Amino acid sequence: MKTILQFAITKPGGGISMVRKTIDLPFALHEGMTVCDYGQEYGKKVTNVSFTIEEDPQDSYLSVVLDNDTAGNAEEQQSLVDDYKEYGWEEIC
Repeated sequence: MKTILQFAITKPGGGISMVRKTIDLPFALHEGMTVCDYGQEYGKKVTNVSFTIEEDPQDSYLSVVLDNDTAGNAEEQQSLVDDYKEYGWEEIC
């Protein structure tokens, strides 16, 4: 099943960078599970799961929100985004 993982990287004073990764899973994730990905020192908890039904069933997907990351400043935030990009995540905003 097409699954889109996403989470925010926040910093003090505001400003959010969102990253996501699309994967194909043979099962559905649920809230409370831990997702470990390459490049992450620790796993991230699943905080929300929703299923989006599109007109074409092949386009339907599971949307999974993971715990946020918190950076100390804008430079650290960008560094985290760049690190995730090296492991197949994309910045979406």
